Amino acid sequence: MIVEFSVTNFGSIRDTQTLSMIADRDNTLSDYYVVETAGLKLLKLAMIYGPNASGKTMVLKALDCLRTLATAPKSQKSDILEVYPFQFNEQLRQSPTLFRLAFVHNEIRYDYTVEVANRCILREKMLYFPRGKSSELFSRKTDIEKQVAELHAGSTASISSKGLAILEGNTLWNNTVLGAFGKSNVDWPELMEVQQWFADTLQILITPSMNITDFADKVLEATPEYKPMMINFLEKADVQISDIRIKKDEKDLGEHKITVDDVKEDQKITFQTQNLKMKSRSLFFTHEVENAAGEKHHFELPWNFESKGTLQYYGLASILALMIKTDKINLIDEFEANLHPDLMKHFILTFLANAKHSQLLLTTHNVHLLHEKDILRKDAIWFTQKRGDGSTELYSLADFDSSVFRKNGSVINAYKTGKLGALPQTGSIFIP
Repeated sequence: MIVEFSVTNFGSIRDTQTLSMIADRDNTLSDYYVVETAGLKLLKLAMIYGPNASGKTMVLKALDCLRTLATAPKSQKSDILEVYPFQFNEQLRQSPTLFRLAFVHNEIRYDYTVEVANRCILREKMLYFPRGKSSELFSRKTDIEKQVAELHAGSTASISSKGLAILEGNTLWNNTVLGAFGKSNVDWPELMEVQQWFADTLQILITPSMNITDFADKVLEATPEYKPMMINFLEKADVQISDIRIKKDEKDLGEHKITVDDVKEDQKITFQTQNLKMKSRSLFFTHEVENAAGEKHHFELPWNFESKGTLQYYGLASILALMIKTDKINLIDEFEANLHPDLMKHFILTFLANAKHSQLLLTTHNVHLLHEKDILRKDAIWFTQKRGDGSTELYSLADFDSSVFRKNGSVINAYKTGKLGALPQTGSIFIP
């Protein structure tokens, strides 16, 4: 589970901004929101509000960028890292980006720091707390002139000198140690735990443009035991779906001829390939409907007959099932896309009531959820707003004292009246 995430000089984020998942002293809904692990009380949910271009998406992009650095190493030294610093300041455009992520995995806390430029990883350090006390797992620095990474293992690290030398050799100057470890034949149990957390627990950022229907299909094929739960989610969403079926077809194309030009001999050469097959996969939903006499009938429809909202909730149903059955951290941008506000509420409540050690970080414009003070905690609500210099400021509702927001006050009213900031400044509706 994430403890805290901080980022400096990334996209619209200029100064260090920190998203904390540490629960405050408020006991509101703690049975649903709070998980105790490694001596910490952590929240399962964080929702970020803010006007367009205020940087709420950038917070999630920064975390996803760090995940990519840890799991998708570059293959060549010349490859450029897709890390873009704050652009509205000449000095910062040439300065590195800093990520810091504190998280807990298997009751052990880790603290990971990465300093990165667009061409290389400058510095990297991992601390961990195997017995409640801080210990260095590894540190790394890069010789810029030589384009070589230098790796050091902590005194408690279980890696041989030979293994460390191999890993150092595989750590290109533009790769993280975690990324290099993922493609190295090296035994290092402590680092294996960390690498698996980044690869399996921390999930890719879900954006409105992504097709999560395909993701749901793969989840259903890989774990068919999740099917009843996913159907149950859809039934509760009142879309009349009673079954899901994935049909696989394999078409034999027979003998297939390929002709290419032989430039040197100035002639055409024909290759023959036999038993060429084409595989396809189709998704169908079964609807249960009643006629005028109250009799129930079932009709199966292909996926392209369904609404965008139904397909979106089908995809979210697979994500929800994974977060309940396993430990996952999901990042969802513009969570309200194609969803009715009541479905958003249902999804969040189902997650909070059933997930054990999963976390959900999302951005949204849906202020209707702020009406639901009986299901929300102040420390789970975050805001972003754009400063005069174009940079992003991130802060929590829990940061406000009683002079601005009373404990039992209306969040939606405080937000709409501008007491909490993070509102678009639209100005006059009249065109001069």
